[in-house]
Formats: sequence, C-alpha cells, structure tokens
Amino acid sequence: MDIVTVVYKTLPKYRIPFYEALRSYLLERRVELRLIYGDPIPEKAMKKDTGHITWGRHVPNRVLKLGSRHLFWQPCLHLLEDSQLIIVEQASKLLLNYLLLARQRLGGPKVAFWGHGKNFQTPSASTIGEMLKSRFSTMGHWWFTYTEAGARIVAGLGFPRERITVVQNTVDTASLKCKQAETTNEQLESLKKALMLKTDNVAIYTGGLYPYKRLEFLIDASHRIRRAIPDFELLIIGAGVQEHLVKKASMEFPWLHYLGPKFGDEKVPFFMLSKLLLVPGLVGLIIADSFVLEVPLITTDVPYHSPEIEYLQQGVNGILLKPETTPEMYAQSVVSLLLDEHERSRLKLGCRIAAAEFTLENMVHRFAEGVLQALIA
Repeated sequence: MDIVTVVYKTLPKYRIPFYEALRSYLLERRVELRLIYGDPIPEKAMKKDTGHITWGRHVPNRVLKLGSRHLFWQPCLHLLEDSQLIIVEQASKLLLNYLLLARQRLGGPKVAFWGHGKNFQTPSASTIGEMLKSRFSTMGHWWFTYTEAGARIVAGLGFPRERITVVQNTVDTASLKCKQAETTNEQLESLKKALMLKTDNVAIYTGGLYPYKRLEFLIDASHRIRRAIPDFELLIIGAGVQEHLVKKASMEFPWLHYLGPKFGDEKVPFFMLSKLLLVPGLVGLIIADSFVLEVPLITTDVPYHSPEIEYLQQGVNGILLKPETTPEMYAQSVVSLLLDEHERSRLKLGCRIAAAEFTLENMVHRFAEGVLQALIA
C-alpha cells in the first residue's frame, strides 16, 4: 500500500471534513493518507479556528521571527521516511520544503505542492520570499492548485500543465445544506427573539476580523444602510485581531450584533435569518457558504481576494463592485438589493447553480485522482 503524507503548518477546522473524506476515498484505492500539522502563530490563533484530527500527527512548529516575518521549521522528517508522496504547502517560509526538494533530487520521496500559485495578498508578500517561491515552485513532482487561476499561474512559471490538478477549493457544503433543511421555522423564530431582531432586513458578515476584511468600511456602510432602511440590522460572526472594533460598535449600536466565532453548521441559522452576505474586503471560502445557503454576497474588487473569488460571476451569483467603491456606494447597492426581492431571487438561483459545482465531494474526487496520478507519474 502506498503512503501519501500531507504536511501543513496548521489545521483549520473547516479542513477536517476534507481530510476525513480524502482518507476514506484513498483507502478504498489502497493508498494510506497521513497528516502532519502544527499550530498557528499567536496572531492567527486569534481567529480561534484551529482543529484536531484523531488519526493525524500534531507536531509543534518551531518558529523563527525575523522582523514582521516568520520562518517555520516542521520537525517531522522521521515521520516521512516511508512515504512515496509528500504534499506540502507552497510557501517560501517553510524551511522543510527546501530539504524535501533536495532529497527528491537524490532519489527521495516525490514532493507535491498545494497552494494558490502566488501570494494573492500582495502587500503582505515578501519580495524575496515570492522570488524564492517562484523558483522552487517548478521543482516539485506534482501540483495541486485551489482554482483554475492558480493552475494558469503555475503553468506560467514553466511547470507542465499535465502535472497540475485543480481541486476547486471548498468546504463541507453538504453538512451546511443538511443543517439548513433540519432547521425549523420555530427554531428561527426563537433565534430571532434571542437576538431581539424585529425585522427581516438583516444582513450577515462572517469571517476573520482583521484589516484585509475592511471592517471599518463595513461598519461605515452599515450606518448608511440603516439611514435608508431604518430597521436594518447586521449580524457579525468571527474573531481576530480587530475584534475590538466590532465589539465597540456592537456596544454603541444595538442593531449591530456581534456573535463571536462560529464554525461549520453553527453559522447556518444565522445565514437563514439574513438576506445578504456583506464582505467588502477579502473574500475566500465564505463564497461557498453563500452559494449553498443561497445568501448572495456583495463585495468589492480589491486586489487581495483569495483565489475562490474566481467562483463569483458578477450579477449572476453575487455582486462584485468596482475597486473605487466608497462606503456610500456600497450601501446604495445593499439598499437596492434589500428592497428588490426579484433581483435577490435571481441571484439566489445563481448561488444554487454554483453550489452544485463547488462541493466537497467534487474537491475530494479531484484531489484524490491527482494523488493517484502523481504516484504513478
């Protein structure tokens, strides 16, 4: 039986269902999946989304801080000796990757990269780090990219397109849909009472609370929405380094409800109370929640979205406003949609169609087939 090991510096909770399903899929094809993961740095840990998996191996990272940068050493070489394929995150700060690539050249285990293809959050990217990443990204045996855009980036570096698997990154949408179906009208009414919501003009934000998310922009725009629709209310779910901004706003304005971090299907009833998903800054996997729960997303075309923004079709399954959009312009778009049930229904249909494509089942199948191809290539 072949052994494939994924080495990742952290294990987010949302990724657990993927690893569980991938392990089962591969085991049926006589391939053993192993997982090694560490802990997030303190700033990332504030998101409170770190998970644990019983069959995985938790190996604490050793972190070297250089100014605002972090270099990671993952002390797990002794756990990789019998692996035929090692899948690592594409990141220049992961020192283990360089050693694994050197060992591969000397006849050691095959190394595959998993990642975006480049750092989409460009302002935070190290120039030297990105140069190293580009150089070493072509030295792996195989590539797993989040989206088609990532595949184009990696192929553009000179890596063979036939050795790139596009996995269409997503979350466990089936569990979200199941929770939605199980949630009764009585439960929703009870939740509305607990939140003291007196309106149906509700929007939601969910995600990390950090600068790329443009939380001050969101709060500013929400005040403007409230002036146009006096019973508008906003639910905010998440945690992070800018939690204080949201807590302060929620204490000052009773129509802004901060609910703390919630994960997986915990978020579903709150989505069901909401007409729109407001994320004016960075959008990542939350777009999958938007699709499956049919709560259309409104965002802006900032240059640092995660690759999953590729799934959004403007005016079909969400709204992508121009980069120069101000809080007032954003608010006007939200107000227009809140007052236009027909347009919201059209966007919800687009979400439903997209949800059928970006499923965890499809992601697992794509990833596993890539693994099987990489083993024999």
